[in-house]
Amino acid sequence: MALSARLVTSRILPGAQEQNLAVTIAAPSPVNDGTPGRPALSLAIVIDRSGSMHGAPIANAKAAALSVLGQLDPRDAFSVVTYSSSAETVIAIERATSANKIAARAAIETIEDDGGTCISCGLAIGANEIARTPVTGGLRRILLISDGQANEGVYDRDELAQVAAGHAALGASISTVGVGLDFDEHTMRRLAEVGRGNYYFVEDTVALSQMFNRELNALSQTIASEVRLVAAPGPGVHIEEAYGYPMTRAGDSVIVPVADLRAGETRKVVFRVTLDAAHGSSRVISRIDVGWRRVGDAAQRAAHTTAEVDLVDDPVAVAASTEAQAL
Repeated sequence: MALSARLVTSRILPGAQEQNLAVTIAAPSPVNDGTPGRPALSLAIVIDRSGSMHGAPIANAKAAALSVLGQLDPRDAFSVVTYSSSAETVIAIERATSANKIAARAAIETIEDDGGTCISCGLAIGANEIARTPVTGGLRRILLISDGQANEGVYDRDELAQVAAGHAALGASISTVGVGLDFDEHTMRRLAEVGRGNYYFVEDTVALSQMFNRELNALSQTIASEVRLVAAPGPGVHIEEAYGYPMTRAGDSVIVPVADLRAGETRKVVFRVTLDAAHGSSRVISRIDVGWRRVGDAAQRAAHTTAEVDLVDDPVAVAASTEAQAL
């Protein structure tokens, strides 16, 4: 994994100021080593069965669950969770054998709509199932199928996003499937973004097979999961925010969860930082640490770099060192 961090300019003037710090994570290009197929998948299918799903939405939700179930094989593991005002495990996590999938299909067909919508309840039970997977290594994903209209449990949109980000940070990334003509697209998209997964919309059942083929094909190229970036600011530096990413603080350092990385993929995180009025010839802006789980063998890996900048009194030299492509 290649890791770099720098300001938009390699030189700055002395004095207090605000700058943008760009961190780039580049996964290695794919290697054709003759290894077929995708990594094993541990999947929790989490289905909204609340009253607001009555009619076509619950029918499409069940069709979506059945479609993805049909594309799993015995190296994978799955569970089925439903939720309304609370959540329950319909099928505890188990290998995706033919017999287990037949039993799951029968159980999914019996799901009926009723009650409120506690998305946070469904995510919590789904994450618990994923944590118990019999699969070693591979990828772990929650597939949330819902109209997104949360009204019980954690239902504030920002707080619900924090819940999803927390599950993703612990290794269960979240893809979402929006169903129904009046579903909350903003919520479903955001849960997928902070959950390090993908977002889909099901208007009807025609394209479901192709949709999940795309999901599994994307998984086949994934080489790093549970990616986490930690930025520790240098003396006199404060990290204000990470544009477009959720960020938590641990003392002066900040932690940013990053989506799974596919072979050859590049991810960029840009921080807004403030610098005090220190003088000298150079200064450390931040130490950057990135950790991830290698999908192939579940090994924990890490990379490190440091962002530094030169302090000069020449505005012309500062302008000459500016590179717009750094951001």
